[in-house]
Amino acid sequence: VARRYGEAYLNALEASEAGAAEPGLEQLEMVAKVYGGSRDLQKFLGSPEIGSEEKEQLLNRLFSDWVGPQLQGLLHLLLKRDRFDHLPAITEEAAFVREVRQGVVRGQVITARPISQAETQALAKAVGDLLKKKVILERSVDQKVMGGVRVIVGTSTLDGSVQTLLKEIRRELMD
Repeated sequence: VARRYGEAYLNALEASEAGAAEPGLEQLEMVAKVYGGSRDLQKFLGSPEIGSEEKEQLLNRLFSDWVGPQLQGLLHLLLKRDRFDHLPAITEEAAFVREVRQGVVRGQVITARPISQAETQALAKAVGDLLKKKVILERSVDQKVMGGVRVIVGTSTLDGSVQTLLKEIRRELMD
């Protein structure tokens, strides 16, 4: 459900005018944060005892001054189809689809010690050059790697960790 709505919203943004996708995705993210941060809003919009007209009026009061027509349409459609609770997932999927269309892939770099943002960016560029895509890496620390680096992007793993090197040496010695 989330992928379908996210992709449809992104298609509507891209069809409306050039450059509308980024601001539209930012607006969607802000609306999702407002929705996710307010239990009262979630209860109100999810309540079967409150009429759809009242819910639409609230949406208009909250968002119509600062969101575009495509997002207004999405919000009203979600309300009409009783799928407003999918808004956070729709937001994530729309951003994911946008990145895929731009040739961006996300991954993870795992090291034994924290690395700087500059080191992460240099590594992302090197991996991106190998994959011929733009790579965005999230950093994580795992003492088990002992040293070196492990990069996971999609289904590809580039493992230059000491942990893996020791496992390979052990396996060779056992053979």
